Amino acid sequence: MNISTQIPDNIKRVCRSIGYAAWLDGTDAWFGLTVILRARQDARQRGLGIRGSQGSGP
Repeated sequence: MNISTQIPDNIKRVCRSIGYAAWLDGTDAWFGLTVILRARQDARQRGLGIRGSQGSGP
């Protein structure tokens, strides 16, 4: 079984983007990565909405 067939497309894109940022190794690449991460991850993966409605937690 090929594990890459089990990984969701949005996660593959995030991984690829991290690799590009590391390869380019420039400030613009790393700052641009945050835009991609916000676009490709859902609220749970970004850590939003998991601590209640107010966003506060332990």
